[in-house]
Amino acid sequence: MPGIEADGGIETIGLGFDFFFEGISYDTIVASSNGFISFNENAPTNHGNDLDGIGATSRPLVAPLWDDLDGSAPNSASKAYYQISGTAPNRVFTFEWEN
Repeated sequence: MPGIEADGGIETIGLGFDFFFEGISYDTIVASSNGFISFNENAPTNHGNDLDGIGATSRPLVAPLWDDLDGSAPNSASKAYYQISGTAPNRVFTFEWEN
């Protein structure tokens, strides 16, 4: 699976299908190795995990493991992986922050 092996790394990922979040259609996300996915392509790579303290460029977002994770450390078991499976119109986007 493709992944993000970095400290504070982000990757813009084309989904290849329309994903509706909060009533808005998105076909691209910005995924961070720091435990969040933003639907705003201008999202910053890193910021504290205080939802009140972030700007509009980070939102909307999903942040299940929002912290300073380091997937680039030597021998680190912490990685971020994703995959797109299935065929149209039944595609599934899966993102996993491991360890």
